[in-house]
Amino acid sequence: DAIAALEPVLSTWSPESEISRINARPWAERKELPLSATLGTLLRQGLRWRTATRGAFDCYAGDAIALWRAAVKEGKEPDAAALAPLAQAAASGPGYSIVRRKVGKDSVDLLTCDRAGTFNIDGLAKGMIIDQA
Repeated sequence: DAIAALEPVLSTWSPESEISRINARPWAERKELPLSATLGTLLRQGLRWRTATRGAFDCYAGDAIALWRAAVKEGKEPDAAALAPLAQAAASGPGYSIVRRKVGKDSVDLLTCDRAGTFNIDGLAKGMIIDQA
């Protein structure tokens, strides 16, 4: 089924998934990382949605989402001083890029992160699962 097939790649809740392993790496080490075809497609989609929504949809805003989730658990808003640098970084651009390179007979998507951040692709992943179900 679609969930079982995509979970090892897209789950932000499983530490063994492809996206979780990328998030666990220091951002400065995320240079030309090869991506699976599935994750490459999804992150390219994230860039398109970010452009289409003028940054309102940003799958590289995982740190801000984590702050909000923690604050909600405490019944309050996140600290403005903690959110400010994340908002400033998000305003500077998408924070990552993907290039496709030919390797032998195959093409591979390579991820490079330009600034600190983590991916939260839950919304995009749900859409992909529904599309493939």
